[in-house]
Amino acid sequence: MKSIREILSNLASQEPESIEKSIAKAIMKDYDKGIFKNQTEIAKEAYVSESALTKFSKKIGYAGWKEFYYNLKIEYKKYYLEFDENINKDNFVLDEMVKFNAYIHKESQFLNNLSNEIFLKKKVIMFSGYQMEVVTDYFNDLLVELDIEVTILKNRNLFRKLLERNLDDYVLVMILTGNDNNFLVEHYELLDQNIKTNNLFVISSNSQKHKVTAYRDLFVLTSFGGYSGYKFRRIFIEYFFLNVYYLLKTF
Repeated sequence: MKSIREILSNLASQEPESIEKSIAKAIMKDYDKGIFKNQTEIAKEAYVSESALTKFSKKIGYAGWKEFYYNLKIEYKKYYLEFDENINKDNFVLDEMVKFNAYIHKESQFLNNLSNEIFLKKKVIMFSGYQMEVVTDYFNDLLVELDIEVTILKNRNLFRKLLERNLDDYVLVMILTGNDNNFLVEHYELLDQNIKTNNLFVISSNSQKHKVTAYRDLFVLTSFGGYSGYKFRRIFIEYFFLNVYYLLKTF
């Protein structure tokens, strides 16, 4: 099931202009800042009537505006960081990294399986959404240092060429996070089923994991107490890849 944020993000970027697009853009404008304006304010910014907001809410599966906005706020609290008096601000980042390090080792089977396959095949293909391209570049730098062949897919033309290869010889790493991943899922659907189940390793946020059903192994970025979306997700995944790098150096 798509998150509300993802639905809004898709509507806000669609063409042509529409009432739904205007409403989604007005809501998304301040969403990442944790600002939730009332129905009258949103209607004014979107240049629509308040009844149009009710129709919008029903169109995306809610009984009305109040139910939609209530669930939007609940989702925000689930995926975004909110400082409170109980958080140790001096050691907050360190505490989050300690939690994630413990989680990696709790889910060590994925770490070990991925590292073993990379060591055996020495050929890796990576693909991600735009937000995580910097992370795939980082992992590329680590693997190249170990004389491992790496291909990063950043456009559709490269993916078409990829399908012409014998993918049995490669380890495929897919990073499925954020909302900018429609093309990524389209690419995933084009892969042969056997390749998915034998060669594909997926790193996914909890809100996106429903988009993949077949894979060799799946690592879900769980939500910790202070989890803050992209701000921590990028660091977590880079830290995970650093663990893969050092594990490979021991083989």
